[in-house]
Amino acid sequence: LCFYSYFMGTEVSVKLRFADVVRLQKKTTAMVAAGIQVCTRADEYVFSVFMHRDETFALMEQLVAVAMKGMLTGSNAASELQKRDLPVGTPDAERSLVSRKISSIKQDLDTRAQSHNFQNLFRLPKEEDLEGSFDCTLWVPYTRSHVLGKLYCSANYLCFTTKMKNLCSAIIPIRNIAVFDRMDEESIPFGIHIIMKSKMTFLFAQLRHRDFVCEQISTYLERNQSMTSFADEDDAELLEVRSNMSEALMKTFTQDIPQHAVAREAVKMHLWSLHFADYGRGVSMYRTPQVMDLVLKGIPDALRSELWLCNSGAINDLRTHPNYYCRLVLRAKTEVPYAVAEEIERDLHRSLPEHEAFQCDVGIGALRRVLTAYAVRNPAIGYCQAMNIVCSVLLLYCSEEEAFWLMVALCERLLPDYYNTKVAGALVDQGVFEALSKEHLPDLYDKLHELGVLSMISLSWFLTIFLSVMPYASAVNVLDCFFFDGSKALFQVALAVLEANRRDLLEVDDEGEAMSRLTQYLERVNNRDATLPVVLPPIPSAAVAA
Repeated sequence: LCFYSYFMGTEVSVKLRFADVVRLQKKTTAMVAAGIQVCTRADEYVFSVFMHRDETFALMEQLVAVAMKGMLTGSNAASELQKRDLPVGTPDAERSLVSRKISSIKQDLDTRAQSHNFQNLFRLPKEEDLEGSFDCTLWVPYTRSHVLGKLYCSANYLCFTTKMKNLCSAIIPIRNIAVFDRMDEESIPFGIHIIMKSKMTFLFAQLRHRDFVCEQISTYLERNQSMTSFADEDDAELLEVRSNMSEALMKTFTQDIPQHAVAREAVKMHLWSLHFADYGRGVSMYRTPQVMDLVLKGIPDALRSELWLCNSGAINDLRTHPNYYCRLVLRAKTEVPYAVAEEIERDLHRSLPEHEAFQCDVGIGALRRVLTAYAVRNPAIGYCQAMNIVCSVLLLYCSEEEAFWLMVALCERLLPDYYNTKVAGALVDQGVFEALSKEHLPDLYDKLHELGVLSMISLSWFLTIFLSVMPYASAVNVLDCFFFDGSKALFQVALAVLEANRRDLLEVDDEGEAMSRLTQYLERVNNRDATLPVVLPPIPSAAVAA
């Protein structure tokens, strides 16, 4: 960021690296009209009298984000910027900015931002760039009416969301489309009818860019029509790896379930069955507020793996990368660095040690394979303490391969930059949590900030998604909400814990007493619907010791 002025013999020159910016905000006072405040660790600057302040501020925000991302990943993110075309369907108002003398970097940043928002909104792989977005309507069978919204297109997905936030959304993997057809103009103007392989149907209308969407679908189907079964399906080594992979450990290590829990599981299964009948099932299910209500009431053990995969977006990676996990398991035998392998081995027996699955080679072997396979996939992370805790719980409800792809979604999309040596993402969210505490619990924030407790609790809570501080049979419900709603669920639970202990915490005298109160409270959080005869304690905190 550079500024230069020469006025009446006085020269002023300012040069700032975006990586050094710690605060950026709009500022308007009696002395400063339409200004932008830029703060570094050493100085503060206020620039004003902009011709287009909002556009300038948005560009500065994007460049700061690029610089910060480069710091977190250790790469020169700015060198990757290049001119990209804006997605088809971009409003004319946005395109008019490009028509003016705005740099290719600005256009690239805008395109990146749109693709990033698209990926986050629908939990899609990071490789999915947005290629177009169009206003249209979607016929929803559960209300037998059309809803107004927007259709988003990428190379491999069609996604829809309503104009009214959270009313309805749907994800259509093009790989799952069986038949599509343009509708008659007289009956349904600019309509397109899509039938999935699962027999679900989607009917869009008023889609002015219908030809573009149909071309996207046709291109994908033609490209994949000639694809046959994978040549390595008969590979002996891969077959051996697959034969040794474990299914969900709860199926192997069955336990007697209390009758009241059996009854509750049956009720939850019935409610979900009714929901599937009305809204569909799988990745293309109509996503409505009713889904969140059911998630809060609890996901049955039998559906956890399916819904975790769908809600997190991991199902897309699983379906499009057959045998990928098996190949990583083979590579892990020789490619995992000794230091990483040693650290994983040290933590294997600290992962849910009370459960019989992790008292024998079946559970320990599965956990070792998933962690070492991920270390090969992402050497930048390798292995980070706390990953073993989360992975051990995933393996109870999911197969090895499913647990692996959930770990990919967790480490690379849902909680990016959490599980590395800098835990930068966790530190950023720690700051967000402190800001939320200050906003919603100001008196308690002042007390805990004075004691230095907030920074101590949020790191351990968030890194293990509460599994290290709460009985895992209860924390698994936090996982349900986390995979559905992302990191927002972690902030909500953390604030609820502080609110529940507000009166006690305001009376403590030191950080030790505050931590003791919170620890005792969380250890008493029991899940009445747990399908375990005894509620197991939290996974030992030694497993996440630095």
